[in-house]
Amino acid sequence: MPVQKRLLFLYSSLNGFVLSTLRALQDTGECESIDVVHWPYGSTPGNLYKPEQLRAVRFHPRETLTTFRLRELLATVQPHIIYISGWMDRGYLDAVRAHRAAMDTRAVTVCGIDDQWRATWRQRIGRLVFRLSLRKVFDRMWVAGAPQYHYARKFGYADHEIIPHLLSADDQRFLPAEMVARRFVFVGRFESVKGPTLLLEAYAGLDAETRSAWPLVMIGDGSLRAELQDALPSGASILPYLQPAELALELSRGGVGCQPSLFEQWGVSIHELTLMAYPMIVSSACGAATEFVVHGHNGYVFRGGDAKALRNAMLEMTKADALTLARFRQSSLDLSLRISPLSSARNFLSADASWRRTAC
Repeated sequence: MPVQKRLLFLYSSLNGFVLSTLRALQDTGECESIDVVHWPYGSTPGNLYKPEQLRAVRFHPRETLTTFRLRELLATVQPHIIYISGWMDRGYLDAVRAHRAAMDTRAVTVCGIDDQWRATWRQRIGRLVFRLSLRKVFDRMWVAGAPQYHYARKFGYADHEIIPHLLSADDQRFLPAEMVARRFVFVGRFESVKGPTLLLEAYAGLDAETRSAWPLVMIGDGSLRAELQDALPSGASILPYLQPAELALELSRGGVGCQPSLFEQWGVSIHELTLMAYPMIVSSACGAATEFVVHGHNGYVFRGGDAKALRNAMLEMTKADALTLARFRQSSLDLSLRISPLSSARNFLSADASWRRTAC
């Protein structure tokens, strides 16, 4: 039988897709314990997710834990694998450093990365700082997809030190819609980087008759909500942030997914929409498009930030016949199977075995 592993996750804010991987980990039957420390609910603008409880997972609010208490938790749990979602929390880093220094047998420490390498000065400086002060803290990088793999290589990680499938949508909740409804659907935070204003501009460029036949539904919350509400053209509407079960129910009505982000590190909502067999229109700036959208196969990829290109893609979709929409629908469903909570969980559990092989 596989060795029962103790896992400790040091997260920023939680999302529904995080819970899907934790659920998959508990269902493997290979975990003695799973402890999750997380930032306060709602600490990310537009993220109003309320985490569900899982039978085998213990949750610890970050605000109740000083660095000393974090070190006590590490000493109590004695994890085989420690996961840290980035390096923005100094308390997490200090506690893990102290734990690693105190233990004869080190746990394997995994860093999650969903960002993309853009060669900015900030990233260049960050890469140097990471190599000097953090490379020895993290044994493995757990990456979302191809864009993040290239970033991990910049930090000095070899192929065998990079674990795929960091992020997965919940394939038990987001199930295929029965048909492709003639409506455009946006799911995301109402923040500039997500491109909701660009989407409204492109949609307003369609004629009134087309907008009447193809309404636009925008689901979410954020700082631009009031501004978007005031700028809605005919045919467009806004729904509030929906918890995962509510969102899945709304999406079961069918539609065409629109993700117009000016920059999107990954974008799990793209995976959710393809799981529900939505044809897709996505910005080239979306990291998850590399896995889940193939131009002309299950929808269209347009140049990020280009309202005219987005409008043309939406117009092209409105002209598609039933056969084309059905083909897009099936192709999205096929592509959605590339990553799953189970593949995410299995890859994470492999970190311990692969680290021990290379450490010997």
